[in-house]
Amino acid sequence: MTTLSINCELRCDRLMKRAPGALVLERVYDYEPPVAEEEWTVNAVETIQTGPRFCVFRAQIIRSDGDALDAVLKIDPTGECEAACKNELKVYQTKGKVLQGTALPEFYGCFQVRIGAAMVTCLAMEYCGEPLKKDFDELDSDLIGKLLIAVAALHGWGLTHGDLYPRNVRVVNEHPVLIDFESSESHTCGLRMQVIQGTTMPTPEEYGCTELHHLVWRMGLWEPGSPLCYQNNPYSKKTQIHSALLRYILIKIAFGPSRTSSGSYGRKQSQNGRGIIWSRKRNSCSKNSAKSAS
Repeated sequence: MTTLSINCELRCDRLMKRAPGALVLERVYDYEPPVAEEEWTVNAVETIQTGPRFCVFRAQIIRSDGDALDAVLKIDPTGECEAACKNELKVYQTKGKVLQGTALPEFYGCFQVRIGAAMVTCLAMEYCGEPLKKDFDELDSDLIGKLLIAVAALHGWGLTHGDLYPRNVRVVNEHPVLIDFESSESHTCGLRMQVIQGTTMPTPEEYGCTELHHLVWRMGLWEPGSPLCYQNNPYSKKTQIHSALLRYILIKIAFGPSRTSSGSYGRKQSQNGRGIIWSRKRNSCSKNSAKSAS
């Protein structure tokens, strides 16, 4: 059984009141067989967020072989969000596994420990930088196209994201990375149209996919068309066509998992119809060069 020992102070009052010392969690294997037993340690963390549901930290994870991972620890300190954590775990270890390292972060595991009546859960994954600081309709044309491909890839492997907002998108090596899959659901995409900037906005029913329709609408790629109202939409401004974008953006997407030429599902060269998803290297750091928390 792989364990994760957190040997530094976590600035999360709800957790530290019940577990003031070192925290040792065991890896959960719900959807894949156990790997070789290892002991992972965390000796330095930097607080990213402490919210009402999760405490999120940037951490240096040292593996048994001395390899250091630049990681994010997403911790549910009370056990109240265990179901959401398990849903995210399922995405990373089942349908979304093929997209790790491309459209999704590398996933390092789910770890748990029971403290009193609470099951504390920690999701460990690759650190992919800061969230987008612009709305989708303010992004450059290249990043818009790549983001559409990333979401289309997720749909092609049978999943929605469920919470597509700039806060849940990172950029690594000029390519978008999707995070936060608590609300992800199984999905059979019915997309029937290509995206061409400047054309009249179709209805979600005509377009064939509500999540992609909402994303393209948020990007401002369509001219105003049929009256449309999205529930719980926080953006009240009307979308506009920006001159900084290309005259049109054409995304050709055919859905359904495809196999590589070798006949197996590739992780770095995975295909989604006619669009090949990009490749990027795992964000790792050496044991000596990793930064300590300030």
